[in-house]
Amino acid sequence: MAEKKPAPTIKVRDNLLYWKCNQTLQDNSTCGSFNEIKFNQCKDCKSRRGVGDDGTDAYGTKIAKLVSVNNTKGEELWQYNTEE
Repeated sequence: MAEKKPAPTIKVRDNLLYWKCNQTLQDNSTCGSFNEIKFNQCKDCKSRRGVGDDGTDAYGTKIAKLVSVNNTKGEELWQYNTEE
């Protein structure tokens, strides 16, 4: 039986240190740049962190996916792979 993922949350866990930019570039490739979580703009392609980007730990292991962004409030909903 597959483990149920926790509900999406706005909480940024202590081990969520980086995010991987999965935004599509003009040539239809994917950016793939890793950025510190404290910055919401990609250092390479300059896209804002958005739906579909991955949250990673210090080792680059994917621990979450960004599933929703409320641009009015600036809230981001993260879907973590496992319970805390």
